Amino acid sequence: VTRHCTTHERIETPRPHSNSSLKRATNRTAMPVDIAAFRVKTGGDLKKARESVRARGGDEKVVDEVVEADKAWRKALNERQHLQSRVNKLSKEVGKLKRQKLDAKEIVETVKAIKLDVQRLAKEAAELKMKLDETIEKVGNWVHPTVPRGSKDKLVRKWGTMEKNPLGEGCGGPFSHSELLEMIDGYDPTRGCNVAGTRGYFLKGYGMLLNQALQMYATRFLVQRGYTPVQTPVMIRRTVMAKVAQLSTFDEDLYKVTGGKEEMYLAATSEQPLCALHANETLVERSLPRLYCGLSTCFRKELTSHGVDSTGVFRVHQFEKVEQFGVCLPSESWKLQERFLATCEEFYQ
Repeated sequence: VTRHCTTHERIETPRPHSNSSLKRATNRTAMPVDIAAFRVKTGGDLKKARESVRARGGDEKVVDEVVEADKAWRKALNERQHLQSRVNKLSKEVGKLKRQKLDAKEIVETVKAIKLDVQRLAKEAAELKMKLDETIEKVGNWVHPTVPRGSKDKLVRKWGTMEKNPLGEGCGGPFSHSELLEMIDGYDPTRGCNVAGTRGYFLKGYGMLLNQALQMYATRFLVQRGYTPVQTPVMIRRTVMAKVAQLSTFDEDLYKVTGGKEEMYLAATSEQPLCALHANETLVERSLPRLYCGLSTCFRKELTSHGVDSTGVFRVHQFEKVEQFGVCLPSESWKLQERFLATCEEFYQ
């Protein structure tokens, strides 16, 4: 995990170890891992899985839970397939007997009974698959070897210096962003809360213009470096959101939209719709990587951030964001991550 500070330092943050911190981190970053990674007979590595969970501060038992859930699901599938094969075989015998004008009543009754078992196992397999999906979501993506373990940040590099008083002598400070916005009459949190509730705000005057200018500057910055600008949908179907966010935290993190034909959720980041941009498509290798500049209005409940960044426009329920997103080969993933970091550092510099 990297973040950029006002002094343009790049900091690598270790995975949190307390349960509450882990919950917050997992809610934001966990993505499903391929189930093949847990199947030892086909090349899976349970040791790697346990090390990754441990690095996140989680309980290694979740790896065993995934393995057991996978075994139960596959067992139900195999039993169903075996019975379905038997149904197909017996059905052919029934047809053969009927063509010969012989009694097939006994076999027909057997087929009916087996079909009921097939239906029961199909339902059982679907329930076990749902349990498997929910369990594997607790694991999260593998933690990269370079991510520091422990509870302290590791400073990798920094650029520039932070002046004691960047506004000059006699100007006071340093000031928070909310104080600076108030100085230019750039936002109104009081009326914003009256209209939109907690953490609501109006951006106005130079505050509003600055917000628009930063978005345009960031978009142009990325487009000049080969990114395709994409303004994403803000409403996402539940079936799609389930593939890019944790189902168990939907109601805690996401706003739900009701009243339409199907359940929808408001995007918390353009990453979510962009993850599904090429869903169910086969991309030609020579077309990779595909770089996108995602622009979206984001909506977040921020229920777990009570008392944190409670002033200004941090951790608010609605905001605009420009971000880098890429689709690449797994073998090129870390290289692309370094490219994103370099682009981000250049932007701040």
